[in-house]
Amino acid sequence: MSHASSRAAGVRLVLAAGLAALGSMASTPKAAAAAAGPPFIAVSASSGSVGDVVEVSGNVGTGCEAGGSLVVQFSDSPPGRTALSVIVIPPLNSDGSFSTTFEIPDFLSGGATAGPSMPVTPGRYWFEFQDTCSHASVPFWVSSATLAAGRFVGIASSASGRGYWLARADGGVFSFGDAAFYGSMGGRGLAAPITGIARTPDGRGYWLVGADGGVFSFGDARFYGSMAGRALAAPMVGIASTPDGEGYWLFGADGGVFSFGDAHFYGAASDSGILAYSGLAPSPDGGGYFALGLDGTVDSAGDAWAAQPANGVSASTPDGFDAWFAGMAVTPDGRGLWTVGTDGGVFTLGDAHFYGSMGGRQLAAPVTGIAATPDGGGYWLVGADGGVFSFGDAPFEGSAA
Repeated sequence: MSHASSRAAGVRLVLAAGLAALGSMASTPKAAAAAAGPPFIAVSASSGSVGDVVEVSGNVGTGCEAGGSLVVQFSDSPPGRTALSVIVIPPLNSDGSFSTTFEIPDFLSGGATAGPSMPVTPGRYWFEFQDTCSHASVPFWVSSATLAAGRFVGIASSASGRGYWLARADGGVFSFGDAAFYGSMGGRGLAAPITGIARTPDGRGYWLVGADGGVFSFGDARFYGSMAGRALAAPMVGIASTPDGEGYWLFGADGGVFSFGDAHFYGAASDSGILAYSGLAPSPDGGGYFALGLDGTVDSAGDAWAAQPANGVSASTPDGFDAWFAGMAVTPDGRGLWTVGTDGGVFTLGDAHFYGSMGGRQLAAPVTGIAATPDGGGYWLVGADGGVFSFGDAPFEGSAA
């Protein structure tokens, strides 16, 4: 396992669902400084839109300074009630204080008690922490649920590896190098933002998938069905083609897998310790697939090689992360994986070689995807702003930033 830089102990953000249209990671003003005394929680802004980044800080109060970590919940119900929520787990300092950034999500997770995931809509929400020692909450108003249409959500390599496509949440597709443009959903009315792109084996077409399960085909990519109009427990976060291009898989943030055409179903992601998933990648022969959890845990099904967690620890270990995992790519022989975090850090598993990363460097926007060259000798990263970073034998052919 390799990583460009060591990760400082930081925040593990666990989004329960709704990875489709996260906003840009803009800087925000500091929240009120934590201090000893009664327990409290504060937010750097009292209101904001989906995709805005706020700072959440506070103190568990005198007598409760145990250190370790603390679960902070962003929910749609007043404190003490069963709620749809998203969880953030900041480190808890020895004096009881904590501080973390939080991106207002577009979906909340219900889990087993509160029901299916639901989109965030304008209205009143709450930040809250509660443990055996203390409790505090603060209201937050979501003023707009407009999704970040300009956010880039994925990258796909051309068949030759001398070009690539970038997909944007509003349906736009941007082609570079020898990747030809075959059309897009840009400028058309979408029921939900685009969350992923996959090319056909010959590179003469591609599919886009929306958070609602809608599938859009271009070039020689054929339409084999979709989940649009069906009740989903969680939004779709990705799409992957079968080796012959005669089918595809759709992947949900809850680990659900939906197969169409000649794509076989090998089971849903089943790790009960994972609150959400960010991507799916098939084995080279299409006889299985890998599922990536936000914390870096990798599930495998079918003939997919049984990979170890990308973060090197179990999914239940909350400490030591300052980013979540945004995507992965499989080596040509299927015996290795690259995974990338939103901070640009790249981890290698199995026979995947490390060619570099953006970990530890200042980024204008979080990284949202990774694509490998056909020979496995390099890879590209794409940022939410359309920036492209190339490593190994992956050529830089331009970006949308």
